[in-house]
Amino acid sequence: MMEHGHVRGGTEGGSEEVRLSEEIVLLAERLRRFGGDGDCAYERALSRLYRSLVDQRLQQLADLRAAGL
Repeated sequence: MMEHGHVRGGTEGGSEEVRLSEEIVLLAERLRRFGGDGDCAYERALSRLYRSLVDQRLQQLADLRAAGL
C-alpha cells in the first residue's frame, strides 16, 4: 500500500492499526501545543475537539485489536 510516498507492507488490518496510531500521535501533539485548555474560546474548542478525536481513535484502535484484525 502506498501512503505519503512510502510503501507499507503487512495486512490491511495492520496498516489500519498503524494509521490510527499515527493519527493519535498527531492529534495528541496538537492538543499538547494548546496546553490542554487554551487561552481563548477558540483554543478551548479546538482542545475539546482534539480530546474527542483522540478518544475516538483510541476506541477504534482498541476495537480493531479486540477483533484481531
